Amino acid sequence: MNQLDQLLIIYLTTPASDFYLSKMLAKSTDPSLEPFTADTIDAGSFEFFGQSIDVSLTQLSIAGITNIQIEKNNGAPNIQVDGDQVTFVAERPNTEAPPANVPTDLVATGLLEITASGSESPAVPVTVTVKTGELTGVFNAIGDPMTPSSVAIDFTKLTLTTEATSSNIVVDLSQLDSVFKPQVDNLLKQPSTLASLVEKINEQINAQSVLTSVSGGATTAAQGALQSFAGG
Repeated sequence: MNQLDQLLIIYLTTPASDFYLSKMLAKSTDPSLEPFTADTIDAGSFEFFGQSIDVSLTQLSIAGITNIQIEKNNGAPNIQVDGDQVTFVAERPNTEAPPANVPTDLVATGLLEITASGSESPAVPVTVTVKTGELTGVFNAIGDPMTPSSVAIDFTKLTLTTEATSSNIVVDLSQLDSVFKPQVDNLLKQPSTLASLVEKINEQINAQSVLTSVSGGATTAAQGALQSFAGG
């Protein structure tokens, strides 16, 4: 493990550091991770008297992604280093230094749309709450820690993992007044549906534009954290 990786591991787990994980991820601005705005997600479909009813979630704003901290196994941070590549596993919520005004759960708010025979019903507010889960991240770190401006962080993966059960991922349909409500409720409680929703959110978080934004924020954070080490 090189000196840069050693320092970054310390900073990832030090709340006072700019590179502390929750702080660093919050520096992503275009797009932002806190909250993260997701594109429309196809939630699946069901049959109703011979016709296919499609369900989708739109205008989703997902809060809580940054309320995390590096997971520890017997006191050791769950961080693996392979050359320039660093892989970490983070757990939620952050109990070391909770970010201000960020929910402890992962909370997605938006609209639910039902389409029957090509005709959309009026969209209604919906909230999806994920109670537990982890975030796995992979980035490459290059540069000389003694010259902070030479350091660059390049994120290649951010993956949310969680238990795809209706007790862990709770969909609030209290504002839905529809003949299809029982069927929609049943659809959004199926483990396969919930797993698919998480997978589709992961696809959006791993879009190159998002990873580039996260990389830019992380690079700025790493350079700032290294200034004191380099005597700047």
